[in-house]
Amino acid sequence: KIGKYAARFLGPPGRRLRALLVGRAGSADYLAAGAMQPTLVKLVNADLRPFMPGIAVPTLLVWGSEDTDTPLAAAREMERLIPDAGLVSLEGAGHYSYLDQPARFARIVSHFLAPPSAAAQEGAARVATSTVGGDRSGPGSSSPADRADRADRADRADRADRAEQAEQADRVEQAEQADRAERAEREAGPR
Repeated sequence: KIGKYAARFLGPPGRRLRALLVGRAGSADYLAAGAMQPTLVKLVNADLRPFMPGIAVPTLLVWGSEDTDTPLAAAREMERLIPDAGLVSLEGAGHYSYLDQPARFARIVSHFLAPPSAAAQEGAARVATSTVGGDRSGPGSSSPADRADRADRADRADRADRAEQAEQADRVEQAEQADRAERAEREAGPR
């Protein structure tokens, strides 16, 4: 606000001071917004929490653990307020987690959007009929939180499998190199 008043009342020197202050304190998005800066400010400052309980569709929240623009605490609040929400935190990712870890993001979303297995559907139906009007989560539940959790576990398992396959391929490559070196020594004969 100091910059705003300086620009208004001090003329050109005040505008330079405002630009300097905004350049040091403004986000890259704000600085790049140009003429849209007032709209961006209204959007960023809007409190949408009162609308979140009215979201009536399964919701997957994917957040970067290192997001400093919108911290993970905000995601947890959204998960709490949205009735049918699940949260997956991408370790080491920032505000644009889907760009920081695109392959992992795509796998998680794919798992989340995939139809639940027949066993999960059957279990969810059993839980739903036994808890009229109550909590419907349970071992066979396919709530977004459960689906987000399963998506995250499946992604971790996929990554572990790929790491194990890479290690195995490295061991095979090392063995083949040792075998080639041994053959080359035999073919070269005694020196």
